[in-house]
Amino acid sequence: MSSDGAARPRRVSPPVVVPGPLAELKGALYGLYLSAFPITLDRIRARIGELAEGEEVSDPTATEMSVETIRSILSDPVVPADVRKVTAVAAALLHAHPVPEVVPVVRGHPEIERMRRLWETAAIHRPPGRVITEVGAGELEVHRALPAAGENPDALPHYIARPHDRELDDLVEAALGVPARSGIVVLVSDSSSGKTRALFEALHRPVPRTGRPGGISGRRDTERSLAKTGWRVWPPLTPQLPRRFLDELAQVEPGTVVWLNEAQRYLIEPDRDTAQAIAAGLRTLLTDPAQTPVLVLGTLWPSYLDQIMRRPAAGQADLFADARALLTGHTIRVPEAFTSQELDAARASEDPRLRNAAQAADIDTITLSTRSGAAGRQRVPVTQFLAGVPGLLDYYATASTTALAVLSAAMDARRLGHSEWLPLDLLHHAAPDYLDPYEQQRHLADQDWFTTALDELTAPRIAAARALHRPPVTPGQPIVDHVRLEDYLDQHGRRTRDDLCPPQGFWDAVHQHAATAEDHARLAKTAHVRHRLHIADMLWRRAADRDRTTALILAADARERAGDRAGAERHFRHAAAAGDAYALTRLARIREQAGDHAGAEVLLRRAVDAGHPPARVELAQMRVQAGDRAEAEQLLRAGADSGHYWAMSELGAMLIQAGDRAEAEQLLRTVADTGNGWAMMELADMCIQAGDRTEAERLLHRAADADHPMALPRLVEMRLEAGDRAGAEELLRQAADTGTPYALTHLARLRGQIGGRAEAEAVYLRAADSGDVHALVLLAGTREQTGDRAEAELLLRRAADAGHPGAPSLLAEMRVQAGDRAGAEELLLQAGDKGYYQALIQLAEMREQDGDRIAAMELLRRVADSGNAYGVIDFAERNSGHETWDRLVRFGLEPDGSVSAPW
Repeated sequence: MSSDGAARPRRVSPPVVVPGPLAELKGALYGLYLSAFPITLDRIRARIGELAEGEEVSDPTATEMSVETIRSILSDPVVPADVRKVTAVAAALLHAHPVPEVVPVVRGHPEIERMRRLWETAAIHRPPGRVITEVGAGELEVHRALPAAGENPDALPHYIARPHDRELDDLVEAALGVPARSGIVVLVSDSSSGKTRALFEALHRPVPRTGRPGGISGRRDTERSLAKTGWRVWPPLTPQLPRRFLDELAQVEPGTVVWLNEAQRYLIEPDRDTAQAIAAGLRTLLTDPAQTPVLVLGTLWPSYLDQIMRRPAAGQADLFADARALLTGHTIRVPEAFTSQELDAARASEDPRLRNAAQAADIDTITLSTRSGAAGRQRVPVTQFLAGVPGLLDYYATASTTALAVLSAAMDARRLGHSEWLPLDLLHHAAPDYLDPYEQQRHLADQDWFTTALDELTAPRIAAARALHRPPVTPGQPIVDHVRLEDYLDQHGRRTRDDLCPPQGFWDAVHQHAATAEDHARLAKTAHVRHRLHIADMLWRRAADRDRTTALILAADARERAGDRAGAERHFRHAAAAGDAYALTRLARIREQAGDHAGAEVLLRRAVDAGHPPARVELAQMRVQAGDRAEAEQLLRAGADSGHYWAMSELGAMLIQAGDRAEAEQLLRTVADTGNGWAMMELADMCIQAGDRTEAERLLHRAADADHPMALPRLVEMRLEAGDRAGAEELLRQAADTGTPYALTHLARLRGQIGGRAEAEAVYLRAADSGDVHALVLLAGTREQTGDRAEAELLLRRAADAGHPGAPSLLAEMRVQAGDRAGAEELLLQAGDKGYYQALIQLAEMREQDGDRIAAMELLRRVADSGNAYGVIDFAERNSGHETWDRLVRFGLEPDGSVSAPW
């Protein structure tokens, strides 16, 4: 209450508006309101009338307005329809408390004119995106369907609703509800499974106004859809460049669908910092009141989702933490094929295209073939038939020689890491090396060969789809000299060409013409995992030349592994000169290994000053070696205070060594409270040593909940040490019931110790039935021990068929032991054909033992070409001492598979 007993007026809520012109207008008006406060809306209304009577406002006819209109002008996140009302409210607030005998100056007042200019800017401002009703299906990348006779080729076929559509409707219903809620969903499936069409339908399909009694077929308000309620979609037409997408993301306004078709464009393919910022920005968007409601609708292939959701190994950077948090719980798997009920609905449709597609689903019509000769036939899913996939694959099998060369180069560029828009210069340069010398002489004499091939590949006559897509031409903008590979062919290339290393011309082309530094860096990485070390080095250096400093470090790593310490040091120095603190730390290690301790310490101190936490630990270790424990502890404490786990670990070890267990324990508890499983395990060990087994068990349970892989085995071990076998078994049984990996396998081993082989085998079978393929391998081992080799081999074959990578090798060992070496080799070759590179390594070992180094090298080449360089390195190091294998480790392979000469 005020001193005179009158109630203080309630303040109008501040406007919650996305940054931009409207936010500037609303902020300026609300600032005037705060300056005039305390003032009621009724008083503002009265003051507007008083100024109008004195003809101090520019247009007295605009001064009649309600209290709600005034509140809306001050607080609602919309542009007021009438600028005269805005200036009237501003004038009333400027002169809210008139002084007697002072005539207010309103007309022409600078603040009034500023409000007018702010309103004009806000009125003409257009937020990101376009109104949904103005955006066609093709502009949102919905596949065109095969046209029937006389059909409009741009018309979409009749849509059959599927279970994921119900979940999309739930999301839309929440966004249009009261209160409105933002939401996200990403549909996951292979190419041409209907993901993008489903999202497009969700933009237009009406949803219920209240609860949905009948699901997708329930009663609906025909006027209540995203499209009919004025929602926008962004970005339409073509995908945004990631950096531009990030810049515009904060300007997205309520009532917008963020269209993330092929979401890897924004979450995986940009450089690391941009991808992380986009994922974090999308998470902010979904929770920002100023931007509510918005919907984020996206699509992904399963392989891309797996890449995002896979947690990094210990010590590796988590590149997709924000993207994983964004997508967790918000993805829907879309079946590739229709159910029988959906097929019946399609067959009964009046749309001839849909009926034809449903009939094709009953016929063995599609041939899947690879250039290596493997072929097979499969039924055509309805969505793929509508998208023209059979015709597209038929074209791939029969394309002209030069067009196929261009297409193969495009497939290889995409599967090896280039972003989706491929420079024409890259394809022009790369394609000739996909032709043999005779074909080159025959076809490349025509100067127009590339143009002819490109016209063939971009022609719309290939079923419903082009093999390559040109970007849309924007009037007044230069024509972009890039093309995009049709997404089904993109995925097909990844499946059928995965074990092929492109020719030298391809690598020369990407070195010269890859679109961005990030493209060079990704291609370098894929060259490296194929053991093409020289190529990787060149591409990393090219990335560094284009402002990708981290690529220099990767190039330096490759040089160091090849024994070129001088070259590695040169790369690290260039990276350090560009401001990379990690490069300083790596330089320090090289100086330390060379015996230059003083130089190493100087570099580490520079890295510490530049804010690189690991440098503190390495410098501390050097100070310990120099006998200066005081500075070492000071360095580690500074690192621990900043939350660096390695520094905490080293400090804890130092404190324990000094006898200060209490402080070491307190330090570990601080780390454990952040959810760090390693700290919990360390604490548990300390508790065991101190005799506090109860606290140790509690900590180990917490570590198990945090997914530490050793927590459960340690808990079981503790129970067994205490003689509590029943308790150990109960622990494993509970863990198995909650889906903990390998819990049943551990239980089987324990049962074997307690109850014998029969009980162990029963649990192994249960584990196998629950999806633990490794249990089959372990069960095979128990059967082999009892002499039942036939049953053991059957179990290993089941494990191999289920995808266990080590099962083929174990099968081959059994064949060798049985004297069937030829059978063992055949098994290993078959496993290699299925992608089990360990089998090829094992066969290479057999060839090496036979003295057939050429055959061993051929097998290793296949392993490297499939992207498993570490298997090759491991083999070569195990067989070190021969020049071939030593050079292979240090210098890698050339594109043709020959061992590289020293660089």
